[in-house]
Amino acid sequence: MPNTPSYILYHGRNTSKDKDSKKIWTRIGAVWANKSGKGFNISWDYLPLGDGVTVMLPYDKDKGEDAPPAM
Repeated sequence: MPNTPSYILYHGRNTSKDKDSKKIWTRIGAVWANKSGKGFNISWDYLPLGDGVTVMLPYDKDKGEDAPPAM
């Protein structure tokens, strides 16, 4: 597997029940393309409870690329 993952997994947890509340985003894992190129390997650091998982492209903050979710 290459060092840079294809995607990053995040879990977003609402800070309150209000629709306009902010979310706390936590990186919970990474995804790499497998050798055949027909699937992916997932590496979990944490397993989320509720609110689902968001999959984002990796970014490099040193190069001024987009940050993780701010939804």
